[in-house]
Amino acid sequence: MRYRKPKHILLFSIYFNVYEAPFFATALFKQICNFVLQFFALTALRQHLRIKLLIVNYCTLL
Repeated sequence: MRYRKPKHILLFSIYFNVYEAPFFATALFKQICNFVLQFFALTALRQHLRIKLLIVNYCTLL
């Protein structure tokens, strides 16, 4: 069975790249990041558990 990459993985990489930009690294943006990442974690839970763990780990690093 071939593994198909879910589309939101691409969104994650774009999102992380935007977050890494120093201009956006403010306290408010961090809160928005956490909210969006938790939302993605819930959707990823249905598709792939490893993605969810990745998001949770990233949230704890913020």
